Amino acid sequence: MKKFENNFYTKPLLSDITLFLFTFLLYFKSLFFDFSPADDQWLIVNSESLLSKWSSIPDAFRDCIQRFMYRPFLRISLITDYHIGGLSPFIYHFSNISFHAIAVWLLYKTLQKLTTPTHIAFWLAMIFAAHPILLNAVSWIPGRNDSLLFIFFCAALFHLIVYVSSLRRKNLILHSVFLTAAFFTKETSIVFPIIYLMILLLVLNKPFQQTIKFIVIWSFIGASWLILRNLTVETNPLASIHNVPSFLSAMAYNTGKLIVPIEQSVYPIVTKTGIVIGSLIIAGLFAAYFYVPAVHKKKALTGLSALFLALLLPTWYGSGTTLGEQYEHRLYLSCFGLFLFLSQLKGIDSKKGQYVLMLITLLFSIKTVARMDVYKTQEAYLNDAISGCPNNYFLHFQAGNLYAKSGRYEQALAHYDLSLKINPTKIQTFQNRTNVYIAMNRLDLAISDLNSALKLSGNKPELLYTRYQIYRETTDTTNAIKDLTLLLQNPNATSQLLSENDFAFYFNFQLKAINRLIQINPGNTALIIQKAKFFMDFNQKDNALTLLKEALKTSPQDPNLLLYLKECQK
Repeated sequence: MKKFENNFYTKPLLSDITLFLFTFLLYFKSLFFDFSPADDQWLIVNSESLLSKWSSIPDAFRDCIQRFMYRPFLRISLITDYHIGGLSPFIYHFSNISFHAIAVWLLYKTLQKLTTPTHIAFWLAMIFAAHPILLNAVSWIPGRNDSLLFIFFCAALFHLIVYVSSLRRKNLILHSVFLTAAFFTKETSIVFPIIYLMILLLVLNKPFQQTIKFIVIWSFIGASWLILRNLTVETNPLASIHNVPSFLSAMAYNTGKLIVPIEQSVYPIVTKTGIVIGSLIIAGLFAAYFYVPAVHKKKALTGLSALFLALLLPTWYGSGTTLGEQYEHRLYLSCFGLFLFLSQLKGIDSKKGQYVLMLITLLFSIKTVARMDVYKTQEAYLNDAISGCPNNYFLHFQAGNLYAKSGRYEQALAHYDLSLKINPTKIQTFQNRTNVYIAMNRLDLAISDLNSALKLSGNKPELLYTRYQIYRETTDTTNAIKDLTLLLQNPNATSQLLSENDFAFYFNFQLKAINRLIQINPGNTALIIQKAKFFMDFNQKDNALTLLKEALKTSPQDPNLLLYLKECQK
């Protein structure tokens, strides 16, 4: 056994291949998963025209996502995947696993550069590969942004350490390139210089004067990124007012899940149980720092600091959202600080410590594989999301859409009902439930939903047109004409919604109504003129002139008839 370990850990290629194979085997089945019904839809499925053009790559540095997310490298990765596999989910999932495998390998190499014993670095990297909390970053395609961020973080740190020991300019350039890539991946990168500075001062024992060069480089990169970001981003969610107690609770909740991955969800919200467990774990981490002997106390402090620094911005942002959701992929970067801290605790290097790491790897692997299927289909994803966050109207709205699309109307209605119960002001939910009622031929309920939606929207033309069609189908001609009259007063509706059949329906109905009035009072020239105007409104000038001329035979001196005839002849 000892001979095997010596051969294994002293052959870098063997341990490298093992880490890559383990990661791919662990996540293999996710290669055949679908796109989720969440961000994948607008980032990938509905953005084919953007992803299909290589020219979109420079545009990624000039545009933001959803008005506030500056994510050039995320978009570049999606563009690249599209050109390899189009809209096949397989290639996107393959890339996600690849990014995670690279991140695992880089953690291994970086811990080694920080003088962590090879066998400890290896098993910490194995735990990182299998950690259930990172499932959201690997099996959910948009979660790759945090894998990319971790890759750039470790690559930049690796070359920084090499440069400090060798002073090779190549490594300084590579450090700067990878740090720049990190900034253009996610805003969390603004804490990287702080972590790097701590490593230089506390771990590598460099005098502050020798760090000034790096501080200048980091400041230049950060300022350049900030200028470009501010030119594209329309809103800044990080600047919004937050509830500090909620933020602190979320910090405890997220820290706890890094150690004990419980209450997992694709849409997690902070719970009392999670806060209690997280608070105990934070206390345990600090107790371990102060009371457990460490190989390198300053390195342990750096790891603990990096853990919390990496959590700050994503937790602050999440705690300011409506329900305070704390997505698990945002915990990815914090794992570096956690594993750096753990690597310094005495006892972890012992035989028992190594067996504990192996056991954790096994348990985490079992849980990750068992939970992975929640990302398999859109239905599985939504069921898990609703289970974790049952009071989110939008999740029920999405579930309603999914079931309606597949013809499971009763299930769709159940979710639309819940969505409207939580948020009764969403027009689109009323509109989509209307479509289900129409498909089920429950037209009275469809009309009721349309009435609610029209009241909220201020007579939105599309809704009016749907209600008009139902009235026509149910032969409620009076109400159909009322809606059609409102639509005819809207130029956009006239050009985009109404067909020749609709115009003919309106024309015939109104013409019959005028004719009935004329039959009752045949000598009323005002009715004749009204009928002529009606013909003119529908571009039937000849009919209008014929009508006026016939009327003048019986009333040749009527001034109103003569005046309108003259206007029609212009």
